[in-house]
Amino acid sequence: MRLSGNLRSVPINSNSPNIVLRWRDALVPSLTPTAELIVGVAVVLGFVHFFVPAIYYEYAKTRWYRKAWTITIDESYQPRISVVIPTYNEREFIEGKLTNISEEDFPRNLLEVIVVDSASTDNTAALAEAWARDNPNLFVRVISESVRKGKLTALLSAFEALGPLSEVAIVTDVDVRFQKGTIRKAAKYFANSSVGIVTASLAYSSDVPAESIYRDYYNVLRVAESRKHSTPIHSGVFQAIRTRALRTVGVPVFPGSDDSAFASYMAFAGYRSIQVEDIAVKEPMRGSQFSTKLRRAQHVILNFLLTKKYARSKNVYRRTEFDTIWTIESWLVLVNPWILMAALLMVALSLLLGSGEVGIIPLVFGSALLLLKPYRAWMSQQLYLIMGLLRNLITAKEVWTK
Repeated sequence: MRLSGNLRSVPINSNSPNIVLRWRDALVPSLTPTAELIVGVAVVLGFVHFFVPAIYYEYAKTRWYRKAWTITIDESYQPRISVVIPTYNEREFIEGKLTNISEEDFPRNLLEVIVVDSASTDNTAALAEAWARDNPNLFVRVISESVRKGKLTALLSAFEALGPLSEVAIVTDVDVRFQKGTIRKAAKYFANSSVGIVTASLAYSSDVPAESIYRDYYNVLRVAESRKHSTPIHSGVFQAIRTRALRTVGVPVFPGSDDSAFASYMAFAGYRSIQVEDIAVKEPMRGSQFSTKLRRAQHVILNFLLTKKYARSKNVYRRTEFDTIWTIESWLVLVNPWILMAALLMVALSLLLGSGEVGIIPLVFGSALLLLKPYRAWMSQQLYLIMGLLRNLITAKEVWTK
């Protein structure tokens, strides 16, 4: 059956198995131009999604990453260091962590350790206390919370317990091991009074190829932003914070504020929040990679939604070069993943409207790119960000799991 001009009625034969196809054939001629237009818009959105971050990455790598630091770095600088270790049911790791810190080549009279235990049920706190008694050469304090209220509450308790002479607080996870010299390397950056927070570059102990590829790009971009001024995304496995900044401007305390929110808040307060390349820590992937990545995506999203407003509400906000970095990263975290989703939905819609080969080409091309590990790593990060935002809409409750 052929149609031209206006749509004519189509005889219905209940015995015909191809009735749906006949109706589709009747409708396609009038809808194809619209379908092709939708494919065109989808392709444009796809280019925007991929090329905006690619251009930013190359610019940051070329213009910022290869430049020298604009801050004073003093290898001989030795401030008083407080290492803060939040724990919950970590008997498997706590003694090894304390031993690892005791092996650091940093003066013992300038080093203290604060273990804040959130009501563990496996004697984590008792093991830490026993280790401290057996190793009096390293000063260790154990704070035992009677009720588990989450990592943020635990950190706030530790910050309140910092010694009066403490100059830098290093927050670190119990399952992370330092390479010898890590504390000394971090200390040298605090010789410059503008530095508020220092975080390490991150690698994974376990074999997670996609994550390792993502981290390679991640580390270059974070260091590049830090050389320009500050990076808004930090890892909590190692985060050194100037104690004076903690006492003067504090840290954000909205639900889910952690790691990146601390760094962004300090940067908005006028300090430098930097990631450095000469400190690298390995983080084992414990438990479900999916749950871990999703939780981190939730926290990063909350950072970009709330931290700048929070800094303004506390009257600590100062406009610096960091605002430009923040604006671009906000786009990449909050907007760019949804541009990808819109492009995919428009391609699917075009196929329903009868775009034929024109609509299939983007799908075939995108599927072929999945053979490339960097592309798969990128796509997985976009999916985590999309799921993270959706999950934040359902619940804002902070969850601290392994």
